[in-house]
Amino acid sequence: MPSKTHMPIPSLPGLPLLGNVFALRKERVELLMRISQEFGDIGAFHFGPRMVPVLNSPELIHQALVDQAAAFARTKTVRALGTPVLGNGVFLSDGEEHLRQRRILAPHFQHSRVLHYAEIMTDCTSRLQETWKAGETINLADEMMRLTLWIISKVLFDADVLGEERELGEVLTYTFRHFADAVTNPLRLPQSWPTPQNRRAHQAINRVNATIYRMIEERRQSGVNRGDFLSNLLHAQDEADSTMLSNQQARNEILSLFVAGHETTATALTWCWYLLSQHPEIYARMREEGDRVLAGRLPTMADLPNLPYSLQVFKETLRLYPPVYAFTRGAVVPVRLGNYYIPKGTSVVISPYTLHRRSKYFLDPERFDPERFDPLQEKKLVRYSYIPFGTGSHICLGMHFALLEGHLLLATMAQRLTFEFVGSGPIEPEPLLTLRPKGQILMRVRQR
Repeated sequence: MPSKTHMPIPSLPGLPLLGNVFALRKERVELLMRISQEFGDIGAFHFGPRMVPVLNSPELIHQALVDQAAAFARTKTVRALGTPVLGNGVFLSDGEEHLRQRRILAPHFQHSRVLHYAEIMTDCTSRLQETWKAGETINLADEMMRLTLWIISKVLFDADVLGEERELGEVLTYTFRHFADAVTNPLRLPQSWPTPQNRRAHQAINRVNATIYRMIEERRQSGVNRGDFLSNLLHAQDEADSTMLSNQQARNEILSLFVAGHETTATALTWCWYLLSQHPEIYARMREEGDRVLAGRLPTMADLPNLPYSLQVFKETLRLYPPVYAFTRGAVVPVRLGNYYIPKGTSVVISPYTLHRRSKYFLDPERFDPERFDPLQEKKLVRYSYIPFGTGSHICLGMHFALLEGHLLLATMAQRLTFEFVGSGPIEPEPLLTLRPKGQILMRVRQR
């Protein structure tokens, strides 16, 4: 409830009725950074007439996502726009339904299960490298998306999408752009209206649905467990009530994992190789580590403890360019966070991107410095100051999978080749569903 001692939340000036909508749609990252730089721990912008606070300190984020997590839920806007794509899967659900879904999914992301996927990751990476010619210029963003699509398709469906990845990538990219545009448009038309954009989005979703439902039906009819995630999921039971997933529930969870399992890692890897190309001394140190430990062979799980710097590089990339750069929660009851009052119905934004760039928590925060994640230094980080995978009850289920994949893919590719940036830089971020690099990321492939 409100208190006489609560402090007002500072906010940016905006246009009458519209607030900061134009900046939110066209300069989203810059808007969030301006709030961070001007106000620090908490500040706000206006989405139309509504004030939207941005929580920007570990303390406030911990209160919202952990201590008082029951006071917040997915916002109505995100649910309305996301449900037609992902259904009521684990990424959009809340409360008891969310806990039930996590109970079913979590065993499949345990460390012992994730280790099984290591060979798939290195095999797909090795195959991709064989398609590149020495001296060839590639669009790295496309190639990383291609690679992670191969990997997640093999892990989830035991399916090899070689040759189909471009169509899948285009379908998903369009869906992401449509979502990002709609979520920041206060005058958006209902999803059910037959506008050209809505029709194309529905067609894209239908194509993905047809593929996933076909795979589910094939597994049901054969009764054979192929050892992939889909087979295991269809046989999984909720330990609380022994129920199994329906086809629709399985589709929702699989599609959620498919989207998250390739888009986020591909984006992070693209930023990672770009940063390495701009910091040759760091790139050389990572290669030297791989040469010393691997001597030209592919890495295995047993090698990873001896390749700590490669993981530090990946974690530092996630600090500077967290794929999930911002997310929202809606207050379902009035709530007090620190000295600030959040009325019921208020949407709040949490931005790992701005939090990770606060000098209060990271010295010289714009500098690319993997030493921050040396094991001894990492222990000194302020808790909740580094949240590339979120935190609390909604922390990313695939965190261990993503860190393993990033670690292995960096070590694998650094053994065989070097990427030389030949585009016109610097590269700017493009905030869609994830924080993609804007435009093509042109790299010349140098064989080692």
